[in-house]
Amino acid sequence: MTVPRGARRLRHPALVAVLAAATLVSPVTARAATAGQGTDGHPLAPTGLRADGRSQGVLTDNPSPHFAWVVRDTGRAEAQTAYQIRVSPASARGAGSARGWDSGRVRSADSTDVRYDGPPLVSDRTYTWQVRSWNKEGEASPWSTRSTFDTGLLNATDWSASWLRVGDGALVRDDFRIDKPVARARLYFGAQGIVEPHLNGARVTPTQVLDSSVTDYDSRVLYRSLDVTKQLRGGDNALAFMAGKGQFDGDPVFVAQLDVTYADGSTDSIGTDRSWKTTPGPVTGDDFWFGETYDARKELPGWDAPGYDAAAWKPVNALFPVTHGRSLAQGRPVTALDTTTTAGWSPAGLTDGIDASVDASEGYHSQIADRAESTKWVQTDLGQARDIRSVRLFPARPTNDTAGDFPAAGFPVRYKVQVSDDPSFADATTLADHTDEDQPSPGVDPVDIRTHSTARYVRVTATKLPCIGSSCTFRLAELGVYGERPATVAGAMTDLRADVTPPTRIVENRKPVEVHVSEDGNPVYDFGQNIVGWAGVTASLPSGTKIDITQGEILDSHGGVTTSNISFADSDAPRQTNHYTAAGSGTATYAPHFGYAGFRYAEIHGLPAGAHVTVSAHVVHTDVATTGSFSTSDPLLNKIQNAVTTTQLNNLQSLPMDCPTRERHGWLGDAGDSDEEAMANFDMESFYDKWLGDIATSANADGSVPSVAPANGGQNDWKTDPAWGTAYPQIVWNAYVTYGSKAPITQHYTRIKAWVDYLATISDSDRVVTGSPMAWGDDWLSTVSTPHGYFQTAFSYLDATLVAKMARVLGQDGDASRYAARAEQIKSGFLKRYYDASTGVFGNGSQLSYAMPLVLGLVPEGKEQESLDRLIKDVRAHDDHATTGFVGTTYVFQALGAFGRNDVALDIAQRKDAPSFGYMVEQGPGTIWEKWPNSSAADGTSSKDHIGLGGAIGQWYYQQLAGIRAGESGPGFGAITLAPSVVGDLSEVSAKQQTVRGDVVSSWKRDGDRLTYHVSIPVGATADIRLPLLGSDDSTVREGRHTIHAPGGDTTGSPGLKVGRTEGGTLALTAGSGDYTFTVVSPAA
Repeated sequence: MTVPRGARRLRHPALVAVLAAATLVSPVTARAATAGQGTDGHPLAPTGLRADGRSQGVLTDNPSPHFAWVVRDTGRAEAQTAYQIRVSPASARGAGSARGWDSGRVRSADSTDVRYDGPPLVSDRTYTWQVRSWNKEGEASPWSTRSTFDTGLLNATDWSASWLRVGDGALVRDDFRIDKPVARARLYFGAQGIVEPHLNGARVTPTQVLDSSVTDYDSRVLYRSLDVTKQLRGGDNALAFMAGKGQFDGDPVFVAQLDVTYADGSTDSIGTDRSWKTTPGPVTGDDFWFGETYDARKELPGWDAPGYDAAAWKPVNALFPVTHGRSLAQGRPVTALDTTTTAGWSPAGLTDGIDASVDASEGYHSQIADRAESTKWVQTDLGQARDIRSVRLFPARPTNDTAGDFPAAGFPVRYKVQVSDDPSFADATTLADHTDEDQPSPGVDPVDIRTHSTARYVRVTATKLPCIGSSCTFRLAELGVYGERPATVAGAMTDLRADVTPPTRIVENRKPVEVHVSEDGNPVYDFGQNIVGWAGVTASLPSGTKIDITQGEILDSHGGVTTSNISFADSDAPRQTNHYTAAGSGTATYAPHFGYAGFRYAEIHGLPAGAHVTVSAHVVHTDVATTGSFSTSDPLLNKIQNAVTTTQLNNLQSLPMDCPTRERHGWLGDAGDSDEEAMANFDMESFYDKWLGDIATSANADGSVPSVAPANGGQNDWKTDPAWGTAYPQIVWNAYVTYGSKAPITQHYTRIKAWVDYLATISDSDRVVTGSPMAWGDDWLSTVSTPHGYFQTAFSYLDATLVAKMARVLGQDGDASRYAARAEQIKSGFLKRYYDASTGVFGNGSQLSYAMPLVLGLVPEGKEQESLDRLIKDVRAHDDHATTGFVGTTYVFQALGAFGRNDVALDIAQRKDAPSFGYMVEQGPGTIWEKWPNSSAADGTSSKDHIGLGGAIGQWYYQQLAGIRAGESGPGFGAITLAPSVVGDLSEVSAKQQTVRGDVVSSWKRDGDRLTYHVSIPVGATADIRLPLLGSDDSTVREGRHTIHAPGGDTTGSPGLKVGRTEGGTLALTAGSGDYTFTVVSPAA
């Protein structure tokens, strides 16, 4: 959750300070700085190379990826003054088709957002890149170790494969030959749903699972790239997939293309098309929430291997190629004699650029006639007379007809195609006339009509209709009209883009820590804490034996697993239950293919007496790198930290989820409540890049954003709540501040402006939000409510300030002034409506009512202490418990921290009774709950693995106890505040964040009247340090051998350090890069 950094804003903008870092160094500093350099006296080579936000496995379809690296000049107050980047193609797709780039020496301090500026990148290529830097003494570092990135398929013409629509659980395969030595091979694949790739008899990557990433499938599908060079063989090969619908609402649709570069430089592409075959597989049921059904008796040994006899398999439903010639009719208006608009059928579907029937667009459908000899017509307006060289009629093949599969449904038995400049077709040219005799059904093949005409209108007239029983219709999936050389473009079904996120992987296998038998006689396996993934079973069972594997977070009163707490009602069927039928062919292992579960326990129902079973848990999540560590002297706080990070990882499943059990949706509120915690603990740059794209594709035309992304057509189900939608600008801004790249702002600025403008439309004349379509509670699951209009208006103020900041970053000064002024208007309206100046009461007097305006700067000047006192009084009145929910808990912790009362926040954090984090972790199951009470009710609010509350304390750990805060004046941790809080009974706190510039360390240890504080600041950063003086300005402070603060003023300078004044019990210091160790000794020592 974003909190304004005004109170902690640094006085030294990073980009200026980095280039002028020498001003922080005393006369002896330059000599001391060289001691930290390489043994030969030169700077060290850069490390931590990143391309488009990732350090490993980088796939990009960005024509200008951005680079970042860590400068390793280890002397104090060092700075990069210049850099040089070299990019080279590592292998060829076609001889000599790619060129490298050498930036030359570029004078710049930037090491976090440097754009590729070389020759156009070539598709399907591995590039290597390296960088070197110059320090402030003008010395060049050695070249870094080479890093790599892969380009995906950058151009529409790179795709030659077709989209396939197959049955849920289907097996799909094709054979091909390799007759030359292979230098490089990449398998590209993407799906509406989930596909599992197999090559030559084995899964391509057994630990990479659940592809493709969840998106707004009708807006975009993300494709993966797998290196299969070593898995290809000379001679016969087989490429195969198992497909499931996952979270897609329909049968799975996928595309795959294997691009091969041979040793001689020639290339080949093997893609999905109508030659592929399919058959039902052993997965006979696929419900993403309730579980998978698997019948091992239907397994087909060798189905994915070369030489398998698939003669009995059926041809696939190949919808259309990924790319096609752009139709002159695409997006043009359609009129008809009559029409039926329902279940995906509409006039607009005739010219939407989707060349087959799909769930979202089946095509055009006339009204039903009761006899075949009926005339129907449909036509399109090209807008002006166009040169027409061909017309193509694409047959419909309904995806939603429960009566069966009907290729060419409604394709006319007799028809004619005409063009005209007259919309009434009183004067028309006939291109094809098949009205005299019945025409054979074209099946799945489009009908091409060649011509050389000039006209504005194109009409298809059916004079005899096909009938099913007494229902006769005229239907077409698409009407294509083409000029002489139509441009090759991607089909309009969806946008196929590279997946920039780390894949979802099996990251760990766990054995149960305990096994017991429920009162019903079923074995129950306890894995010790909540995880996400699945329980795998290995057993030898008689053929036809059916077992059910129920996975859940808690046990019922009989010792069995219950899913009541992750259900919406008591009548719900058990969730997260996989059903397995044994083949009876010896020892077999089962794990689900198309879903996951959040669980601590697994119970097996239906095992025969005496059956020997081995059960293990496979831990699965998006494989983001761990970048943070935090610990204290208090075991309870450490236990909470472990619960927070576990909960966060459990809820990263290609999108930031609310919970991995009941809903599995990308709730904006939950993500916004936890993004700063997530970015402290994990590398989230590319992950958020993907998910912010989901928000953009889910946004509504009026600028509003649904409360869940991707919405997948559920915008009306997940209506806008400003308290949830605020996550959009917050995460964009926080990603910029954390990682230093302007890309999120550049990509989303227009939509975020539209969001803030939308908020104005649901606000009254005082700019107070009054017309929100939805309010997800009055502070979701708080123990004391706060009226939602109160915090919705406060978020409107925050969002306006964020847009103004983004505008300044982009140089949009007019927008910056406009939205800053709007923010002030909102502030005035907020205070007018919700602040009683005569009593000092905000809102309804809840903790949230005081905390939020304190953090956001909405408290009238001079009234901050009064509001803080009221907040603390309420905390004390509730026995040091927070009364807030998802919205307010972060604000309570941050308000207390921002105004110097982390002692009160620590009291909240250390409580072990309900409602508290300590109570959660003491009760189990090792993760953060959705709400404070320990509930098992089937009420849709009792999840035991929910990140919404956990982000609050996780953020507080790093930003307040350790005191690490990224400054807005130097994005990418170019400006840092280090302001540790030495409070309560804590004797030590240690935190480290691996930032894009390098490690930031803040670690303190208190021993009576002595404090030792160690910090590490990366090159390119300037830190504003607020060093605690243990309650007395007369404390003595040493840094290394130097006394930098003493009661008598007898001090010496320390390299890289500028000593400021004492203020609020702290000593202000400004430090350049390097390691520093401070010792504070109070006068009482």
